[in-house]
Amino acid sequence: MTQTPKKLTGGKVLAMVVAFFTVMLIADGTGVYIALNTFPGLTVSNPYEKGLKYNQTLRKRTELRDRGWQLGVTVLPATKMREILITLKDRDNLPLSGIVSRVVLKHPVDSRRDIPLDFNDRENGDYALLLDPAIRGQWLLEITLTDQRGETFLVEREIWLE
Repeated sequence: MTQTPKKLTGGKVLAMVVAFFTVMLIADGTGVYIALNTFPGLTVSNPYEKGLKYNQTLRKRTELRDRGWQLGVTVLPATKMREILITLKDRDNLPLSGIVSRVVLKHPVDSRRDIPLDFNDRENGDYALLLDPAIRGQWLLEITLTDQRGETFLVEREIWLE
């Protein structure tokens, strides 16, 4: 018994080409859909202006360093609530109270997941923050300091929440 070879006709070639491009379009369309729905876009509304002010940011960091302020961040083990302790002291190792004005827990990738935090000034240079222990991973703690003259400084610390 001999089998007759199947002929490759123009209709079969057309069907294969159409099937190939259909699969490619579906794959590309899925990729574009996922990319557009997972990337929030620009995280800064005015990146050009912010870039122009970068020298001012560097000057502020230098001025803060020259003041000799020491800022420490401690993540305490989680029980019912996780506690983050911010300690702020001057160059003479004296506590600085009333200086922290704002604290934001920033997600390193998705700004939509940033969490503004309430804090308790303990009046001894310690500032306590309570946080849900379900929040885990690497985060950026953005701390805004405001001195008695109203001048603000921005300090960022990376923290790991287990």
